[in-house]
Amino acid sequence: MTKAPVLRLPDFSKVFEVSCDAFGVSIGGVLSQENHHIAFFSEKLNEAKQKYSTYDKEFYVVVQALRYWQHYLLPQEFVLFSDHEALRYLNSQKKLNSRHAKWVEFLQKYTFVLKLKAGIKNKVADALSRRVSLLFTMSVEVLGFDKLTESYKDCPDFGVIYAAVKEGQSREFTDFLIQDGYLFRDCRLCFPRTSVRDFLVWELHAGRLVGHFGRNKTIEAVET
Repeated sequence: MTKAPVLRLPDFSKVFEVSCDAFGVSIGGVLSQENHHIAFFSEKLNEAKQKYSTYDKEFYVVVQALRYWQHYLLPQEFVLFSDHEALRYLNSQKKLNSRHAKWVEFLQKYTFVLKLKAGIKNKVADALSRRVSLLFTMSVEVLGFDKLTESYKDCPDFGVIYAAVKEGQSREFTDFLIQDGYLFRDCRLCFPRTSVRDFLVWELHAGRLVGHFGRNKTIEAVET
């Protein structure tokens, strides 16, 4: 599980808000109060959990988010934002498999108001899970990808930005963040000047990864 730093101290006199989302091989969540983010979490799913149905992944991320922040959430009622509409009807289901029964029992410890939130509106949690998914895919597909984290500090493109974000002095670069040692601009992975970047551009341009196209399409694919 990947942790992110606390962004704002919690106020136990105010209502907590939990948003979460599942995407491919990862899940993500954000804890907030009055639309101010307090903390994040993301988790790369193991092979068994990657085989979960969409229903189970959306259910699992809720359980994990509440477990992760139980020291904030257990004492009082909170708001849970999720696009997993089936959560509304869990208590009315007569038959549950062993996994769902265990999760339902866990949720019964908490007091929350469920508000549906479509994935496109659940941007922060969705972005977390998408970044984890991208890193997992790249680490599997690209040899030497794990070495990129060592190249940021001396990179003429991203060295200054990486140092500022890492030291928490990123007021000029508010749309950048570091996840698992990799620099992102929102959900886009920043590639330092290395042979890996050259290789990816060549592969994209040659059509080995996404089909042959020209310079503009290549740049668009890398930026995406």
